[in-house]
Amino acid sequence: MSLAVTPLMDDVITDVGNFIVSIVPMGTPVLRGPIDRAAYPNVDFVLMTPVFRDPLRTTIVTDNDPGMGIGTATWEQGTKVELQVDLYGDALGADWCAMFSTMWKTEYACDALGATCFPLYTDGGRMMPLVTGEEQYLERWTVRTFLQYNAVVSTPQDYADTVDITVISVDVAFPP
Repeated sequence: MSLAVTPLMDDVITDVGNFIVSIVPMGTPVLRGPIDRAAYPNVDFVLMTPVFRDPLRTTIVTDNDPGMGIGTATWEQGTKVELQVDLYGDALGADWCAMFSTMWKTEYACDALGATCFPLYTDGGRMMPLVTGEEQYLERWTVRTFLQYNAVVSTPQDYADTVDITVISVDVAFPP
């Protein structure tokens, strides 16, 4: 049997992307990084890159006992994820950075992210210009963003209501 985790990291990144789409100007591309072998858009854009994930607590197990037979056990791990959000824009990068870091710490962000993840905190951002292939500086503001999601894995689990116990003498049943 193969196991699956929910929510998927892709679902978490999608929800964060939808949140970003709701606060930047309409039509702004919001992409998942890293981007390889593709040119960056020729317009201002946002790039989200997962950097690391770290457990926040001990795994919690919950049993779903049907009474007899096979039930399930769910294993939940609270996980902190850091996303690097890069805001590219000649004149708007700093403003987008301020808007993002301000809105991340609000009820608006909690509502926008839904049930897949929860905003924890973010830094204020920093200017990290990028040198392009044409050796030109591209304005880039980088924000370290932290969120929590609870990864859940379900496994089959046998359960029983009664147990028959028989006592045997080990020396008699298995002589030396």
